[in-house]
Amino acid sequence: MPTNIAFDREGNLYITDTGLFKVFKYDRDGHMLASVGDIGTASGQFARPKGIATDSKGRIYVVDAAFANVQVFAPGGQLLLFFSQQGFGPGDLYLPAQVVVDYDHVRYFEKICGP
Repeated sequence: MPTNIAFDREGNLYITDTGLFKVFKYDRDGHMLASVGDIGTASGQFARPKGIATDSKGRIYVVDAAFANVQVFAPGGQLLLFFSQQGFGPGDLYLPAQVVVDYDHVRYFEKICGP
């Protein structure tokens, strides 16, 4: 049950699979290189992985609709951190389905240092 795809800078394809509770990584020729995650409620596991994105450093961002969070993995698949929670307040998520890495609007998220 694939739900979303993303490509990294090397052209590798990442697919979130809601039915298998994993993220799969494939090379340009369609060979599976790795997988990340498993079913569960612990860090690094998924209940309903949906959206996926990669950044310029090769990190993998996976949004989980059931946990209402984003988990960030190193290029080798190690969990680096996770953020957010279910809710309707600032920074909360409710049934998230996609995550995007956007370098064009970083200024909106930078800390403003005043005089």
